[in-house]
Amino acid sequence: MNTEYRKVEIDIGTDLEEIITLLKEYNKKGEKVCVDFNDHTLYSDKINEDEIYKLITGKTKNEFLEFVASEEKKMTDKFKTKK
Repeated sequence: MNTEYRKVEIDIGTDLEEIITLLKEYNKKGEKVCVDFNDHTLYSDKINEDEIYKLITGKTKNEFLEFVASEEKKMTDKFKTKK
């Protein structure tokens, strides 16, 4: 970890959107912080949502949201056919 960044601890269960929001808040204040998330270190002054999503999920934010929606639909459809 780069020593010019203050490490911020996050709670287990904090999701990626919450992390991005947190980092943006610190960036607005001009504070250089970092957080460890999913075996990656994310920095407050290097916020690009698509790059962060690609790093964590392998997909851009929109691609990831479309994937999640598709998977939810599959599960819903599967549940409906079992009734």
